[in-house]
Parts: sequence; structure tokens; C-alpha cells
Amino acid sequence: MTKAPAVRYVEDVARVGDGFNRLFGSLLGESILPTYGEKFWHPVIDINQTEKEICVRVELPGVDEKDISISVEESRLTISGERKTKEEYKESSQWYSEMTFGSFHRIIDLPDTVISDKAEAKFEKGLLTVTIPRSEKAKGKKVKILVVK
Repeated sequence: MTKAPAVRYVEDVARVGDGFNRLFGSLLGESILPTYGEKFWHPVIDINQTEKEICVRVELPGVDEKDISISVEESRLTISGERKTKEEYKESSQWYSEMTFGSFHRIIDLPDTVISDKAEAKFEKGLLTVTIPRSEKAKGKKVKILVVK
């Protein structure tokens, strides 16, 4: 199977990261860097904010809603899941591939503390949208300060 140059580059970087984790992870008892490979992919995200809420959009094409897990704690959003290989692909030999299947795990540090129990998620046409209200203390309050001479 022929791989695109970008895919080969990512695999090379992944091997370096795996070696780093083997070397230093044993000292700390956990992985330092995310692990890459055939069973891992990294969906892209956008984060937008207004005065009232934070909105995170995640591209998850080919992922079933039932295979997505979302949690919010303080100012950290965790999204994980799996994009499964199509059954029709399992019986064929692959000649070329840029698609990635397998598990993903994203931990997103949000810009402010949020009200986690009011978070809402919508999944439509491969796009996950998570909307989380900002907490009152995170919104802040405008205070005019007088300058004294």
C-alpha cells in the first residue's frame, strides 16, 4: 500500500513520540505525549466564545453518535470516541489510504470556568457542537477605577 507523504511524516513523528513515552513514561508511570498510530486519530476543533457561553465544534465524519463520550469538569472538556472501519473494507486489500480509523481522545482546556451541568451537545452531519454556559464569576464585572493624583 502506498501512503501519502504527509501520512508517512505523521507516522515518523509518531514513532519518535512512542519512543519518548517508552523512555520517560516508565519513570512517571504514564504516557507523556499522545500516542499515534493506526488505532489513533485526532479530530479538529474550533472554539468560539461569547459573553454568555463557550461553543466547541468538533469534526467527526463517519463517527456514530453512540460511539461518542463527552464530559465537562471545571474548565476542561473531554471528548472521546471511535471511528470504526467499514465492514466492506475489511475483506479487501488496501492499495492507498489517507483515512484514519480507531479511537480518539481530546482534552480541551476552556478559556473560563463553566457551568458543566448546563452543557448541551448536538451531533449533526458529522459535526459535534458542545455549548457550555460560562459561570458568573468567569464573566467578570466591569468596574470603573478612578485614578488618584
